[in-house]
Amino acid sequence: KKLQTIVSTHSIDVLYRLTEIDPEDSKILFLKKSQGDILQYNEKKIDEIEDFLNANTDPRRLNL
Repeated sequence: KKLQTIVSTHSIDVLYRLTEIDPEDSKILFLKKSQGDILQYNEKKIDEIEDFLNANTDPRRLNL
C-alpha cells in the first residue's frame, strides 16, 4: 500500500527527527507566500535536509 502523510509545522525538531528515521521516498516542501499572495514551494529530499542540519544551518531560514 502507498501511504501519503502531510504534516505542517515550524518545528526544527521535526526535521531532525525525520532525518533520524529517514522514511523511504520522503520529501520536504518549504512553503512561502509572496507579497502578491502567491504560494511558492521548494522541494528537498531528506538527505539534503540532513546535510543542512549537519552543517549547523537551519534550512527553514534559507531562501530555498
